[in-house]
Amino acid sequence: MLVVDSLRLRRSLDERLASHPQVKVTYSTGTGTLALNRIDRFPVDAVIVDASLSDMRCLDLVKSIRVTRPRLPIVVLMGDRNLSVRDRVEIRSVGCCTQLEMAVEEARTRACSDLLATQIVTQTVQLCRAENHREIGRVAGRNGMRVEAVCIAASTGGPEALARVLADLRAPLSVPVLIVQHMSAAFTKGLAEQLSRKTGHNVLEAVAGHRVARGDVLLAPGGLHMEVRRYAERVVVRTHEEPPENSVRPAADVLLRSATQAYRGQLLCVVLTGMGADGAQGCQIAKQAGAYVVVQDEETSKVWGMPGSTVRTGCVDEIVPLGSVGGLIGSMLRRSAGDRGAQTA
Repeated sequence: MLVVDSLRLRRSLDERLASHPQVKVTYSTGTGTLALNRIDRFPVDAVIVDASLSDMRCLDLVKSIRVTRPRLPIVVLMGDRNLSVRDRVEIRSVGCCTQLEMAVEEARTRACSDLLATQIVTQTVQLCRAENHREIGRVAGRNGMRVEAVCIAASTGGPEALARVLADLRAPLSVPVLIVQHMSAAFTKGLAEQLSRKTGHNVLEAVAGHRVARGDVLLAPGGLHMEVRRYAERVVVRTHEEPPENSVRPAADVLLRSATQAYRGQLLCVVLTGMGADGAQGCQIAKQAGAYVVVQDEETSKVWGMPGSTVRTGCVDEIVPLGSVGGLIGSMLRRSAGDRGAQTA
């Protein structure tokens, strides 16, 4: 997709790119608004954006694209004066995005040069190849990863989402599932009982000192942080009243940090619907240790605060609708259990 405000530059780029054997322009527009309206209607493997759009800031367009297409390669065309230093830094922080310095003002008033067209094509093709390699890596990671525990974070809309995810998981589970649902102390025990009735899993409100075992589904008690600690071959629940994090207690970040240490990064981290940013930092830490991170998509989330915040950290492996979360977890657990059995045979 080509998003360039200048008609002269856009037509010139269209012609130059059309002649390149590795590039096909599927849609060309002069406004960010039309680009956002059309990006899901056309096959788009990369977006080329002029930093000087008349209807919106380039940065706002890039951020909007990132909501539904977090890994889509984006090339930003900019000159010396048409993008602030702050915007340049923010665009770089979004991920999978490059900024191509060029003589934009000259290109807007004259035909696109062969050199400029070559630079644009080279940058775009390189980004697409890099993303293809990353996708292969994600599939290999999902298929070959050993999972020792699943951590799930949820807030607004979480009880319904948790019921759907757990109902889609076949019992007995091969690993423990540790859940943080933002909820007050008066309601978490009732939620655990409700989830047990609806899903066929024995969901328990976690208590300090509980020895975590395969098949456990443990819900953090309201008003308390939940951690897990490893002692040799035993993993034990710890609860405490240390200050709230992200303005909540229990906080998913607290659980994720401790689980990353207890299970040596062999985690499947899932962030479901919820307000705020809890879980984002914890997922980052877990990802750095080798975890696999999945978030619920915006369309099926009641509030896309926690999942969206996690996406913006750049640590997310997959964004999936609620109806696919349980199936993905189950698939990874079955493969992990099979690999574990093969290793011990």
